[in-house]
Amino acid sequence: MSSIVFAQGPVTPRKSPVTIAKVNAGTTYIKVVYSQPHKNERSIFGELVPFEKLWRLGANEATELHVTKPITMGGKKIPSGTYSLFAIPHSNSWTIIVSKQLGLWGSFDYDSEQDLCRFDVKTQKTDVEWEPFTIKIDPDGKNYTLSMMWDMTQVRIPIKAK
Repeated sequence: MSSIVFAQGPVTPRKSPVTIAKVNAGTTYIKVVYSQPHKNERSIFGELVPFEKLWRLGANEATELHVTKPITMGGKKIPSGTYSLFAIPHSNSWTIIVSKQLGLWGSFDYDSEQDLCRFDVKTQKTDVEWEPFTIKIDPDGKNYTLSMMWDMTQVRIPIKAK
């Protein structure tokens, strides 16, 4: 017989809470699980998140993408399954990395040999300042757009689901 042990004492909430962006895209379910850091009056891109360096797309554990059926994301075919998402921010674009490697804390043990694919997306300046790093998946005609926003920066990744 196994026993369940519960934490004792107060639970301290995370500074960067776990957040989920999800959508039912026809018969395909798409979910992104990430930890949501906040700007907190810091300079983000080029400083807190350096240009030309691998970033976990959030905080804490590596961001994960789960798809129940194959999709096309950023023009690349993604089979059904679970993947880690990373980015390499540049001054005017991000390189998005879809990795088969799972269970990572941040990007510390990232292995490029496990990359499923990479693609580049242009950054856009937003009209509003995004205090928390935010990922959304929105309908875009018959397709979808995965958007990532933080500070005054946004990237939009086209998704096609069957």
